[in-house]
Amino acid sequence: MKRRLKTVLIIGVALALLLSACTIVIGYSRVLYDDNGSNSGSVPIDSSRYRYGDTVLVLGNTGNLTKNGSLFVGWNTEPDGSGRAFSPGDAFSIGSSSVVLYARWMPWTSIPGEWTLSYKWDTDPQWRSAIWTIYSNKTFTDNYGGAGVWDISGNMIQLLYNNGTYFYSYSGTLYTSSNNTWNSMQGTMSGPDIYGATHNGTWSAERGVKASRAPELPSGGLTPSGEPVK
Repeated sequence: MKRRLKTVLIIGVALALLLSACTIVIGYSRVLYDDNGSNSGSVPIDSSRYRYGDTVLVLGNTGNLTKNGSLFVGWNTEPDGSGRAFSPGDAFSIGSSSVVLYARWMPWTSIPGEWTLSYKWDTDPQWRSAIWTIYSNKTFTDNYGGAGVWDISGNMIQLLYNNGTYFYSYSGTLYTSSNNTWNSMQGTMSGPDIYGATHNGTWSAERGVKASRAPELPSGGLTPSGEPVK
């Protein structure tokens, strides 16, 4: 009798494990997108049914979600942005349950500050760099004496030079972002050269200043954090 009970128990455990494995193999998960407080637009729809371990490619803001006073800067697994962040085109392996990705919104008040700009024109194979200082009053300057105004159009940041003194950064050059994250942006630019011919290019910018372009401080002076320069 004991041997029979033992055999039945072993068969029961094996059957439970088999059914559990089948659940993982046969079941499927979905990836859902949440607008997280947008004012207009629609969330992307991922109609795929994923099995455990499948690779998911994160969709972009295909429905042009917008939110007043904020920029769309990707997705997050938590509505408050405390979870795992994703940019459009990122990939991840899905588990055994469905995933909700919430739109991540960066307030316009986070844009002002120093950004390291890298850019390349269609007539110049060399990438060049500058430093943008963006102000909350919708103006900006660069470290070559250029200045202009900036604004938001939908989910795009637009920076228009009123004047400029370096390479093709002359009056009328417009930088438009096409992809924004919390601490970086990139896009295209268009503007005239000194002869009036229009040129186009690409650019990217990251928050912060490259160390090589940071101003040198005299020995004995104080750093911005209040420490003496040695």
